[in-house]
Amino acid sequence: PAALNHSLGELERAREQTTLLAPDLAKIRCPVVIIHGDVDELVPYANVAYMQREITGAASLHVRTLEKQGHFVPWERPDTIRDAVRELARE
Repeated sequence: PAALNHSLGELERAREQTTLLAPDLAKIRCPVVIIHGDVDELVPYANVAYMQREITGAASLHVRTLEKQGHFVPWERPDTIRDAVRELARE
């Protein structure tokens, strides 16, 4: 179906962009929060450890693991996103 083809194309471009951006992760200086569902089937939870290793210059780095949460955090848990942004604004 068209929706599946579109999604697969998005995933491929996301991989390409991630590779291009990887060298810049260490340049991040602002506070960072990583919000990730532990059952995300599109972006493996192992990416959290990768980001923690690569984001070495951030003012702070916090991880929020959402148990039994998949990939669609912004739509299913907007409160979590909103709270994280507010906390970062206070730093």
